[in-house]
Amino acid sequence: MTMPHGVNVRLAYVTESFPPDVNGVAHTAVRVAEHLLGRGHEPLVIAPEPASGVPLPDRGFGFPVVRVRSVGLPVYRGFRVGLPGSRVREAIAAHRADLVHLQGPFVLGASACAAALRLQVPMVAVYATHSVGALFTPCSPRPACQLPSRPAPSRLTSRRPGRSSLPGWPPRERHG
Repeated sequence: MTMPHGVNVRLAYVTESFPPDVNGVAHTAVRVAEHLLGRGHEPLVIAPEPASGVPLPDRGFGFPVVRVRSVGLPVYRGFRVGLPGSRVREAIAAHRADLVHLQGPFVLGASACAAALRLQVPMVAVYATHSVGALFTPCSPRPACQLPSRPAPSRLTSRRPGRSSLPGWPPRERHG
């Protein structure tokens, strides 16, 4: 599909949760990848593998999904953490990604952050869940990975969690 504006983005979407997980992060990851595909972009999803014996729904999607080894968390049995490794970097490189999207730089996201930096691929990150909040506390000397991979103007960046340096944000006036 040719985009009217001529831009086609090859995006590596790295998520800590993906179907068969049933949660907001997994649902959002599917919807974002479908939306990108529908707009003529080329998403690649990189996600943790589910527990052994759990069927993969990956063939039902119109975009490729690369699974990485994972382990279950003892305190949250239904959640698996994707393990860092060369597979993340290899998948990003093989896809020839123009951009890496980190859906929460937790364990797998931090690994993808390192891979993007090494491959010199620009990245963006979102925090779709509160679990990564512990990585960005006032006690942390710095985030788990340095974002963005290319320096942004200092007026657009902030090292303080929950704060923005964007002019006029957050609004000073409170409504309602």
